[in-house]
Amino acid sequence: MRLAVLLALCAAAPAAWAGGAYRALLGHGPFPSADEGDRQQAGDLRYMRFVRNRDEPFGSRPDGSGRAGNLVGLSLAESFGGRAGLLADGMALSDQSLGQTFRMSRMDYLLGAAFIDEAWRFQVDREEALPLDQGGPGWRAWDARLSLALGSKGEKPQRGPAKTKTGESRPWRGALTLGWFFHNNTMPTRADGTGLAFLRYAGEFEYRLLSGRLRLSGAADALTDERRRRFAPSGLGLKLGVGVALDRFELFLTRESQDVLDGPGWNAAWLMGTRVSFP
Repeated sequence: MRLAVLLALCAAAPAAWAGGAYRALLGHGPFPSADEGDRQQAGDLRYMRFVRNRDEPFGSRPDGSGRAGNLVGLSLAESFGGRAGLLADGMALSDQSLGQTFRMSRMDYLLGAAFIDEAWRFQVDREEALPLDQGGPGWRAWDARLSLALGSKGEKPQRGPAKTKTGESRPWRGALTLGWFFHNNTMPTRADGTGLAFLRYAGEFEYRLLSGRLRLSGAADALTDERRRRFAPSGLGLKLGVGVALDRFELFLTRESQDVLDGPGWNAAWLMGTRVSFP
């Protein structure tokens, strides 16, 4: 009788954390600099491989299923006189558990418009995540972001450290962002797919050494839950990376994690990748 009770309790116990959906911070890259009345385009093409994604794995679909394998991304930005701009950012992700390297199981995209005043940037975005290889839920949302640039301003990709107006080297840049999801019925707050994203608190930095050839970077992205605590973060994404750059080509290694702050749940993985900036 006691054995039967124990077996029943074990069966009723919640399942172990099986992983959560990967969330990329899209639409945060710098705009190219442009003089008054000019138009300037820039972008980058990136490829990343999840080299260690077995324990607490990142899922490859918006619902957290699968195991993230290869990521291909493309970012495009156009600046109009340095005061306004348009951007498009997207990625596609494959499922490592299927054994098919480049059969993509998910696609995310972001389309946005930005207004820039010196170090400040106001941006409105439409973002969506879609499953590609099987049925399942996706999500979509509209958000507005206000960012404060620290260090060098957004500009064209360059070989060495950014320069100030006086010509002094400035080897670092960063940004602080406050975002509001003003229309969101489906985008979750946490990696386990729960909650409804309401506010975003984000920050990033990049420090360049050896004339810009060695780059250290980090980013944090916290979301609040409209259905619980609207102003306290419930989900947190962290990224730390190191990269080696030569002209417009960069090879990098990052450690990314996502944590559920108000409950159980944690994901982490190492990613190795390359990035090519243009023009």
